[in-house]
Amino acid sequence: MTYANGTARRIAGLTTLPLAFALLTGCGTEAEPSGKAAPSSAPSASADAANGPAPATGPVRSVGAKGSPCALPLTLDAPADWKAAPVKLEGDVAAAIGAQGTVTLACELDARPSGATGFLRVWTGALPGEDPRAALEAFVADVPDEKREQVVYREVKAGALPAVEVTYLGTSSITEETEKERALAVGTPSGVVVIVVDAMDDAEHDAVLPAYERAKQSVRTTQ
Repeated sequence: MTYANGTARRIAGLTTLPLAFALLTGCGTEAEPSGKAAPSSAPSASADAANGPAPATGPVRSVGAKGSPCALPLTLDAPADWKAAPVKLEGDVAAAIGAQGTVTLACELDARPSGATGFLRVWTGALPGEDPRAALEAFVADVPDEKREQVVYREVKAGALPAVEVTYLGTSSITEETEKERALAVGTPSGVVVIVVDAMDDAEHDAVLPAYERAKQSVRTTQ
């Protein structure tokens, strides 16, 4: 999600903080838009929101189960040539950067080893029974200095599990740049998991979407 023009920028410096981090199609119901429409010259969040791109193909690695790079409340498939790494929070600064809404940054899936750019980032909650829609709304709302337009929440499937997805346009009040944003919230017995497309610009965002769609379709619980 956008933080002064992209969560990617919010997180980009984490590995340089000395004590901060040790590494870092579904079937929808009727859409529920909110907010004002963006100007016609702005990118569109809704053009591909309901039907994302085809899932990525090729070798995959399973992430989330015990023994995988990240232990999570759910398991998903990521491209085999992406790097998966847990995010370990240390200190007040790191904890503040790595907390958003009711969830905490837990795992980073990095496309750079494949020659591409962009990330999928996985955030986990610790409130059993929390409503995924409420958690996702809190996640989106907890971004300072951002104007949100074309906000659409949809009930979807993550694998066989019910989930909620959000797409919107986020405009930084600092840089005044507008970017596409997309995230998915899934309920698990131990709390909500939020999977986020993290990119520096719309081209990078669109390049990550096939991997996001594959992750979304492959979700299964590990508990």
